[in-house]
Amino acid sequence: MNKNRQIVKERGQTMVEFAMMLVVSALIAGSLLLLFGMLSEYGWRILTCLAWEHF
Repeated sequence: MNKNRQIVKERGQTMVEFAMMLVVSALIAGSLLLLFGMLSEYGWRILTCLAWEHF
């Protein structure tokens, strides 16, 4: 009986860790998409700065 409780406890811990991993991955992906959306308007400026020949 005690062994069954330990197995259930380990399954629960695995599910919690998996859920936390999914949440963190979703937050990282969301923040990257937000940054991409905010900075996509300034892409021409970045390209102009990179393409500027100073000599």
